[in-house]
Amino acid sequence: MIYNALYFYDYNVFLKSSPKDFTNVFRIYLPHMAFSNNYVKTYLSELIKSGRNNPEIIAVLPYVNKGNEKSKFESNFSETYNLADGFMIGNIGDIVFLKTLKDNISEEKILCGDYSLNILNSTSSDLWAEKGLHSITLLPEAESDEITELANSTNNITPEIICCGRVIVMRSEHCFISTSPRFHCGKCGKDGYAGYSLSDHLKNTFPILGCPDDCRNIVLSSKQISISVDKIKKQLCKSCILRYNIFNDDDLKQKGWLQL
Repeated sequence: MIYNALYFYDYNVFLKSSPKDFTNVFRIYLPHMAFSNNYVKTYLSELIKSGRNNPEIIAVLPYVNKGNEKSKFESNFSETYNLADGFMIGNIGDIVFLKTLKDNISEEKILCGDYSLNILNSTSSDLWAEKGLHSITLLPEAESDEITELANSTNNITPEIICCGRVIVMRSEHCFISTSPRFHCGKCGKDGYAGYSLSDHLKNTFPILGCPDDCRNIVLSSKQISISVDKIKKQLCKSCILRYNIFNDDDLKQKGWLQL
């Protein structure tokens, strides 16, 4: 089976979608702060009541798991735990962190690994399966033929392939927007989405995802990944998840997952 997953960088973009859009969606990733937002909680309740496939809802842990953002995740953990079907981790420390909050979490919730875990071969995917992960996102840098070959070789864990959207290229401790050494300068805008970006000498534009809680920036890729879904489906010989990364309204409007 080929499944579809949507990864939302901004839960406000998620709120602009319609429950009917998710009929063919197997899994939805939302940033952890979404689960303490009343509008998101209401929307999720309506989505479940609609009976449209009831996709798995996965909470993405803080990209940099420390500071004020980590503290907020800890304080809201009970609420997130009750609403989410599972958690997305970005490094091995996230597993340790989750177990300090809930010891048997891998038995009760779905644990997903992001591409930052650097899955290069079946041996590394087996390692994460042993750690309790249920799915793993493969590195997007590889050619499509290499990605599908790796997906077919994974054991005891469901592979996930990013077929569309931007990926994270940098997690920074420092703010690229403000020169102030103080936190909470406010220039990131509400929830960190103010449309700021970086440019290199080749005039490539890299969108910035702000983290106002710790005056920290996440830099996204200048170009979107675009892999032929038809080609992947022909080459796959096992179950796999195809993931669409959604950053802004333009990404949402494409809605390529509706045709799968």
